[in-house]
Amino acid sequence: MTKRKNKNISGQLKPGAVIKTRDEYLEGSDGYVKDKYKNNNIFYRELILVESNRNNEFAVEKVQSSGTILIENKAKQIEKCNPRIKTKDDKGKPIKLGAKFKRGNPKYDVSEKNANQLKKEAVNYKDKKIAKQNRKKLRELKGRKKKVAIKLPPSLLVITNSIKW
Repeated sequence: MTKRKNKNISGQLKPGAVIKTRDEYLEGSDGYVKDKYKNNNIFYRELILVESNRNNEFAVEKVQSSGTILIENKAKQIEKCNPRIKTKDDKGKPIKLGAKFKRGNPKYDVSEKNANQLKKEAVNYKDKKIAKQNRKKLRELKGRKKKVAIKLPPSLLVITNSIKW
């Protein structure tokens, strides 16, 4: 790990922190709310922070009962996580702490090692379409450019292969 001061990570929260919100505040939710929470403003959905940038914008994974990735929190409870990484709220803005997203109880945080393992499993998920979307979201969050493969014409390949270095 580097000791640079200008690392592209948040100084606000570390990976593995629990953030609470409502389903309706996440991208792709289409206004869905659990039935028993329709008439109150309780933040019931737990998210695990897997990545951040220096603007305190977060990449998170949902904790849910039907998740496919298993992880252990500091309270020694096994959690199931959805393999899809979320980086935007329902309005298309980056996830930040505020009115829609609150810091959860630190007792239920996940270790940084487990958070990194969670991120790796999401990026290398068996469904390649989901894995590709996750990698794209993380690159956008960090402000990195898309990787472009350079294709050389066959004539240049012949020339470079015949030169003795």
